[in-house]
Amino acid sequence: MNFVHLIKLLPNLLSGDKIEKLEASLILGIDIMTVVDPVCKMKLDEKDVRFKSEYKEKMYYFCALSDKKKFDENPEKYIEP
Repeated sequence: MNFVHLIKLLPNLLSGDKIEKLEASLILGIDIMTVVDPVCKMKLDEKDVRFKSEYKEKMYYFCALSDKKKFDENPEKYIEP
């Protein structure tokens, strides 16, 4: 399988925003599948994150359950304007 065939298969394997991130990553040559824990600011690989919360229609990712709990108690404290 070559690169062109792989690109054609991606829409079947990934959903919406993940496809856009992957396409941008391939075009720009950078890893943008990385997310940041809003509590401790640790960079995380999105596919490995175990703790998540949705707030105001946006997904937030956490390195630990304790960070998720802090965020859930007061999300506005950790959201950057």
